Amino acid sequence: MDALYVAAARVAPRLSPQEVANAVYGAGFAPRPSATAGDPAIVALDVAIARCAREMKPQEVVNALQGIATGRAGIARPADADLRRVLYTSPHTTPFARWTPILKEFHRRISPPRVPRFQSRHTSAPFNSASDAFQLHPDVRLYRTALKKTAADDAFRDAWRELDAAVRRRAHRMSLLEVGIAMWSYATLRASRASGDAPSPTRGAFLALERRLAMTLATARFGDAKRRDETSVATATWAYHAMETRPSDDAARALDAALAKAAATLPAQETAMTLIGVASTGTWRAFDSKKKKKTTTTTTTTTMTTWDALVENARRRVHEMKPIELAYATWAVAIVSFVDETTPPSRAFFETAWARAATLTPGVDFPEGKRGKDALANFYHAYLMRRDAVDDAPPSAVPAWLHADARDAWRAQAKNDVNASAFHDNVARDCESLGLTAEKEALAEDGNFSADVLLRDHDAIVECDGPNHFYVDYQRPEPLGADANPNPGKYDTRKESRVRKVKTEARDKFLRARFTRVIVVPWFDVHGMQPAQRTAYVRARLEDAGVLKKDAALE
Repeated sequence: MDALYVAAARVAPRLSPQEVANAVYGAGFAPRPSATAGDPAIVALDVAIARCAREMKPQEVVNALQGIATGRAGIARPADADLRRVLYTSPHTTPFARWTPILKEFHRRISPPRVPRFQSRHTSAPFNSASDAFQLHPDVRLYRTALKKTAADDAFRDAWRELDAAVRRRAHRMSLLEVGIAMWSYATLRASRASGDAPSPTRGAFLALERRLAMTLATARFGDAKRRDETSVATATWAYHAMETRPSDDAARALDAALAKAAATLPAQETAMTLIGVASTGTWRAFDSKKKKKTTTTTTTTTMTTWDALVENARRRVHEMKPIELAYATWAVAIVSFVDETTPPSRAFFETAWARAATLTPGVDFPEGKRGKDALANFYHAYLMRRDAVDDAPPSAVPAWLHADARDAWRAQAKNDVNASAFHDNVARDCESLGLTAEKEALAEDGNFSADVLLRDHDAIVECDGPNHFYVDYQRPEPLGADANPNPGKYDTRKESRVRKVKTEARDKFLRARFTRVIVVPWFDVHGMQPAQRTAYVRARLEDAGVLKKDAALE
């Protein structure tokens, strides 16, 4: 493939907008070149994107965006040898002229879906983890990670700015499928931000996609053989989860109406995607829960809420789901009934889910490494939520490995997956300066949960909720002037809202059942404070909780 990338670098300045979009899309799925051949081609294509984005049609904008997303996120590609036969038997005479037939042959043989789907355990595509962000396969190289030169960074920054602006301008003409792909691309890029170079959409681009999503959902057609609109609505719903944001009111109403129609026809994989998206973002609360809607299957017509219809479809699809899909679907159904007591648990779903889980074997049915452990941990998290909320999961009803492999995976996360920042250290020091004995990242007695700061003598904990505990709010205007984001398109904590994530709500409910006092210190309350101001704030919170008396003497 090196010859193609070398040729791409040479002809990129002369490519039309359509050719640029196709080349970027192809580069996202094609075999990886060597750094010597690939880096100049990538920079040249970035420059071409910046040059052509304003002239691209909606589909071309989406193709370019998806190509960048698939490449940067480390989604698996075929080996160079897979296409070598096509490369050297092509009837075309110049290397770059071979690009199109090679990609066509690649698409014919590998058949990557237009909207990437959750993959089997034999691929390295990402899937949701217990931490609510998709994890990338550890064995793949991230696209562009070798680009350290300023010229390369500048080229991509310009390309991203123009492409993001093109999304904002062209969104009103996109189909539901194109909106779903664009949202998937943004979401995949955000989920890969651990690479240190993951762009985010601007507020204008995201809101333009949301407006178009609400419009196209109104005319979606569900139930045909291809299930294209089902895949699109599921992808868009999942994208909210991966982007760690919530739908606007209009988008939530549109999703409610569309999912009420689509619930019974969503395939197993799309059902898992939808449950994750609706549950992790709290979207079910925006649904019209008081109004039951008609849901039609092939044999009966029933009346139920949108969420109930999704859960019922998941129950029917349990045996069609891959193990990793089942893990996250079970987690999603569990967390909704755990944090929202007005939403009754679906005992029928859990009976079916536990029965299917009992047929699975850790180490055989789950991927190796972090993805498999995350899935097992989510099974155990779901079990804990059901056990704590209502005891409908006696030991005999769940698989034996739940109390071994899954429990160990969950407890390993509680013990090891900690991120003690300067924020945590400062709050712990503030507690100590007030005469308290503070332990950082201490485990609860059952070993299932850790506390940011444990005040053991008072059976109290302090949770330091950083920006990742809150949803990104694209509805808020972006800061201007001196407060403006100095790096547009990058992940910016100043976009964070003050709405706490559902998983944080669940954490607090667990902790309050295990400790007498739970004090939460949000990051945005103390950000920018001087040390003395922060200590005074922490002292006031401890006094309100009864850990300290008003005269600062210990109880």
